[in-house]
Amino acid sequence: MVAKKLLHEYPIFPTRDALAYFEKVKEEKLKKQVKPSRKRKRMPACFFEILSRRINIIQIYVHGVAYLVSGTMNPDTTRFIKVVESMVDDQKVVNDHVLQKAQLAYTEVREMLTQKSDRDLLTALMAKITSVKFVASSLHRVQNRRPIAGCRDDFPKIVEQFSEFKRGCLVVRNDMTGLQQKLLTKRLIERHKHKVLKRRKPGSGGTLKSSEFSDLSRILETAFGKGAEIHPRLTEGTHYRAPDCAMIMRQAREIVLMCAPPNFSISLSTCYTYTQNYKAKTHQAIRHHSNHPEVNANVSLKRLPRVGVQQEVVNLHFSTANANYYMDMAADDPDNIMIDAKDAKAIVCGDIEPVIHPEKSWQEKIYPDHSWNQSRVNAVTPMTHLFLTPASDQVIGIGDSSYLHVTRTGRAVTLINLSMFEPETAFNCMNEIFYLMTLPQLDSFFRSPKTGRLKDHFIFVVDNGPSEAPSNTAVQMCMTRLVNVLKLKKCVQVSFAEYHSKRNPAERPHAEENRMLSRHGPFQSDQVHPSAEAGTEEHRENMEMMAADVIKCLRGGIFGGQPFLSFRGVTSTSALFSDYDQLKHFLALTEKRKVECTTSYYANDNEVADTLECVWKADVKSSGSYKDDFQHVNNTLETERTAWCNKYVTAVYTKDLHMAVDRKEIQPVPDYMQWCENTELHYMSLEARQSLEEYLHNNDIQSGFFLPTRILDLALRVISNPSNEQLQSLAILAWLPIQSTAEYVKRAREKIEKTFQDDIDRDTWSHHPHYRKSKAELETECKKAGMQVDGLAKHQLVKQLASSEGTDAEPLPEYSGDLNKVPSTTTAISRLQISFLKKILKLHGIHYDGIKSELVLRVMLLKNRRSYLIFERERVMITETIYMAKDIIFAQKRMKLDKVINVYRQRMNRGHENPTYASQGSSSLVDGSDVNNVISASKSKIALPPHITEENLHDVFHSLEQHIAHSLRVLKEVGHVQDFFGKKSNDEADAGDINVNDQGWQEGAKLQVKFTKGDLDKSSAWKPGWYTAEVQSYNYHTDIATIIYISQPHITYQINVAELQAVNKIRKVEVPDS
Repeated sequence: MVAKKLLHEYPIFPTRDALAYFEKVKEEKLKKQVKPSRKRKRMPACFFEILSRRINIIQIYVHGVAYLVSGTMNPDTTRFIKVVESMVDDQKVVNDHVLQKAQLAYTEVREMLTQKSDRDLLTALMAKITSVKFVASSLHRVQNRRPIAGCRDDFPKIVEQFSEFKRGCLVVRNDMTGLQQKLLTKRLIERHKHKVLKRRKPGSGGTLKSSEFSDLSRILETAFGKGAEIHPRLTEGTHYRAPDCAMIMRQAREIVLMCAPPNFSISLSTCYTYTQNYKAKTHQAIRHHSNHPEVNANVSLKRLPRVGVQQEVVNLHFSTANANYYMDMAADDPDNIMIDAKDAKAIVCGDIEPVIHPEKSWQEKIYPDHSWNQSRVNAVTPMTHLFLTPASDQVIGIGDSSYLHVTRTGRAVTLINLSMFEPETAFNCMNEIFYLMTLPQLDSFFRSPKTGRLKDHFIFVVDNGPSEAPSNTAVQMCMTRLVNVLKLKKCVQVSFAEYHSKRNPAERPHAEENRMLSRHGPFQSDQVHPSAEAGTEEHRENMEMMAADVIKCLRGGIFGGQPFLSFRGVTSTSALFSDYDQLKHFLALTEKRKVECTTSYYANDNEVADTLECVWKADVKSSGSYKDDFQHVNNTLETERTAWCNKYVTAVYTKDLHMAVDRKEIQPVPDYMQWCENTELHYMSLEARQSLEEYLHNNDIQSGFFLPTRILDLALRVISNPSNEQLQSLAILAWLPIQSTAEYVKRAREKIEKTFQDDIDRDTWSHHPHYRKSKAELETECKKAGMQVDGLAKHQLVKQLASSEGTDAEPLPEYSGDLNKVPSTTTAISRLQISFLKKILKLHGIHYDGIKSELVLRVMLLKNRRSYLIFERERVMITETIYMAKDIIFAQKRMKLDKVINVYRQRMNRGHENPTYASQGSSSLVDGSDVNNVISASKSKIALPPHITEENLHDVFHSLEQHIAHSLRVLKEVGHVQDFFGKKSNDEADAGDINVNDQGWQEGAKLQVKFTKGDLDKSSAWKPGWYTAEVQSYNYHTDIATIIYISQPHITYQINVAELQAVNKIRKVEVPDS
């Protein structure tokens, strides 16, 4: 190939270029790229020796540069060389000119440049103009030419990259003027230069103070860390300054100098640079070592940013794990499960900015002052639905555990409703689901790719608002209607904890919605009728036009790489059901009236109904019954379970018993083995939780069994004032940090005491003459007198008026502690005031919170020496929870031996955990420590109690079991002592000593006894529920009644009335007067 070049293209060919051409052709022929480290570098002189053996060529030198010429050395060639050498060397002229004119300037300019990258670019440019040899010998006066040659070789690549970036910045935007586009391009180029071109040589710069004194950050954390808090919603572990922290940086600097070596010095301003007190992506962040956060103290001198959470919710961990279970199950089985996360965005008001804090814009905008009118008259409400799709990385195995990175994303759909005419209700959300199923764009989310039919499991993820909470009866009735109409196997609605709605994945599309709304600006609310009156048909037409504009605006957004889908919400013509008023009327009935109700409902005959019937084979022609739906939710319709309900999840199953469906939900269960390893509180992963059922002896975990508030509320009734040791056992049973448990107990006591004082005030002022007036009349009188009326109860208004008039109320009677002065019959006890009942219970150390019927029952049992029966039901439930926890511990041990793999899921874009010195404290209590001095850690932890290991982990609840058993024995012994010393005569006993004498338990009375699943044998033909019986005889002294059940009139049974009353398993049947 080189010979062809010489013969046909180049009569004279530089040897260096010929060598480069030879290497390029060789690589193309061999079809492989040789690594630069393995290349054998050839010299031009050696290349000529090799080539001259095969080709008839000669090598000549012109001004010191070697050239290849075809042929042999002859007189003509000699004359050609002399002629060329006699010509002027242009490169030498350039070099001499640069040396004469620019040598001094080059040296000075190079010294002025502070960045090495800038000096390298200057050197490369000069080497391109002259040569590497000239720059090295004449300008730098060095012998090593390799650095200069490297700068010259990198120069074209850097220039090309910068040119491509400049071309990419030349964009055209219609919302910007020519000058604004020019300034934007300049800003983008400057940012690129700052990131790419301004490189610092490794090891250059001054020495960090943290390198001179390694404990600098630790001392600063200690100085400001006491009482500092981690932001509950940020992924970083920065501790923000506590409000009561009086430490200032000058004092912290003195502490640092006292602990530092003798020769160490640091200025006050430098101390600030070693904190996290800076704004990200600024020059300030560079000074604060944002690229090396490990050298800083993980403390910010700013106060904790404001968040929407007003109080701590102990169920947060449980509810989040519960919701994650359902989202993970949907990701594992996308062919059969449809999951929809929904949330209503803030309303969009007309004629004002739709977003309170709009994004930055190049357009000049003027925002009017005092324009944030949040009225729903001229507003629309976007309802966002996020149909989740599985998105996860590969599983990474570490030991017996695996970690799966997940991303909660999907297709975002926004329905626009008219705020004034279409309120946000659970009934409207149900109609929205029916409407969304008719949209062709969403067909793939509802249709199973395996069967081609409708997916048989629906899951809805919502906030815990009053109108969408799973425990709301209206929500449960709507879910039942979904199951029946669509013939689903199961429909689930799961929510997060209160005040933590931001954990809902449906919150994520709101950012893109805000961006599009902010870019659009105010929406006009009077386009059709400029002066329409609110609520009229003209006003509705204006709002319909505004809703159309909002829909058009939102369709320009992008979420998850796909365009937003936005549609008009459900209207009266597109709603499948329109019996909302009848449903509200039914829910307002009493339990007895609900069972007797015969009202039915029907689906509307519209396009939505036809589409559902044609496409999804929905049953829209049949009628439904409110009574049947209510019994469906309450598990009284069929022998099998038809619903599963607790505070954060409601699951409604099909009433078709022939359909195969698991009628039990998976709930979060503590991972005791992981806690034993690292003292961290985690719930079991989904895969481990699904395998747990096979290892349990009793796998019937009831709904909400390990809900923290359930356990703590039960415990507070049995243990009114837990010790530190008991508090630790309760924290482990409720699966909460001890600090959170102590705070919950403290708040519960304060709430009980506040309610008690309110009851005293209410009973005190209820006999005042002003109390006979209505609350409206009292508020009017208080306003005339210039008194406060907002948020005050009726008795507080009476107290204000009485104080202004100088009158006082009569004092309430006090309780002396003598039970003999307390009435014996229930009727007489129920006539006592609530405050007096609570005084009796409080003085005897019994839990005194609850409604009046509960207080009457407790006082009645206390009076009749049955105090051990007051909280018998709660003691049994706590004991059952402990037994279940022990069973789970043994099951997890067996699972560990069988090496059941735990798959832990982590967010794909989670923040980095930066453990600091200030966050090393444990959230556990030790013996003799004060609850208020517990230091909270960045993770929920409880230290293992002394002498507790993995082998005897099941003994961790031993002290709690002992306390419950001991308190029961004490109460029984006290009852026996009272029986011995306080025994009355038979005449006094006949006068009504026993608690049930006036309850109507006399012979012939009708009552109902409740049987639960645990009360019945598996072989029994009876089913759980209430059974009516007739009293045959009753012993007032032993509290034993002989009864016969209506269903078994030939068999008599004996029951302890007081014990059944204590656990709410007996009630009187009202017989109508003849």
